[in-house]
Amino acid sequence: MRTEEINSILDLKHRIYGKKTGKICHYTSLESLFCILKNRSFRLTRYDLLNDKAEKELSKCKRGENRYIVSFTGTTKESVAMWSLYGKHSSIKIRIECSRGQFFSMPNDNFYFDSNKKSKIPVENLLGVVNDISKRSFTISDVIYFDKRRQKLKLSGKPLNEINVDEILISDFAGTIKYDAWEYERETRLSTILTSKEAIPTHIYLDLSEPFIENMTITFCPWVDDTLCAELQKVLNSVAGIELNYRKSELYGEIDNIN
Repeated sequence: MRTEEINSILDLKHRIYGKKTGKICHYTSLESLFCILKNRSFRLTRYDLLNDKAEKELSKCKRGENRYIVSFTGTTKESVAMWSLYGKHSSIKIRIECSRGQFFSMPNDNFYFDSNKKSKIPVENLLGVVNDISKRSFTISDVIYFDKRRQKLKLSGKPLNEINVDEILISDFAGTIKYDAWEYERETRLSTILTSKEAIPTHIYLDLSEPFIENMTITFCPWVDDTLCAELQKVLNSVAGIELNYRKSELYGEIDNIN
């Protein structure tokens, strides 16, 4: 479905939640990649700790609920801004490319409180019975961007003129809306909600299978030369215990180190 064909709320939900093909990419630091490979997991962050502080008003949860998110970009085209922003102050930043479809085949009960995956998070009871702490089914969705001045939603750079924005819509799409200052990211996110009567963690962890790790492709930031790339590949392969896939940055040699 093309963006201009989105004429209703149902169309929009189908578009942002229903896409199951293509590649998505996660920009992060080399140090974080070591953790991902060592622990075979992605870390999800509680939404109120994300870098977009204004998002909290667009991602409201009910009392006792908290949303957890790990973010990707929905394009494989490299972005200087993304290389700059993510990976924090690491001198070596990396990008993990993976298949969107692989997430849809993951079981819903492979989330953990700890990176060592010793304490599994219980899934919310199908009968609606809530334990002291439990999680809902996770979702994969594209992010919709909100132009606050024009009071319009945008997707893939185009305004959704047929969709009226009100508090009900923002509540209905909570967790999938950001302000359009972040539109360049073209974000895709995996998210889930924890319902808790107890203190809530800052992070939770998603278990990654062996086939998922095998099918990832790693790109080093554009200022890492071939010699260092070769050395890093040896170390990362050793940490992963398998031969990983690598791709040279399409911006190699075109930009200086960004910290």
